[in-house]
Amino acid sequence: MSILQSILDGITAVVANLYFAAIFLGLVISLAGTQWIKFNLPVPHRWLVRAVGLPLGMIPTWLIWPDQFGWAWGLAVGFGAPWVYKGAVALISMKWPEFAARLSAVRADEKEPNESDV
Repeated sequence: MSILQSILDGITAVVANLYFAAIFLGLVISLAGTQWIKFNLPVPHRWLVRAVGLPLGMIPTWLIWPDQFGWAWGLAVGFGAPWVYKGAVALISMKWPEFAARLSAVRADEKEPNESDV
């Protein structure tokens, strides 16, 4: 029982850290919002998804950040969220390629458009 309690205490300490909470919530909100946009638009353009992902990641991080550099960390989270998503999907696709295809807005029978197409 003490092992479980120490694990819960460790998780509580990490979540109680406002810096971690700001970055984590900014990433989650940005990733969830951009996924929602990608799946609900008939043709999701990368520039539109990234343009929406920036404020979705920046604003929560900026509001939660406990000192005056929240805007800078918010920009970093907003700009970095697409790269976190790409890295996570790349890691998942190494072990479970069929699950990684479901995470993407591009269906298996479609090819992903080039940057010049969007």
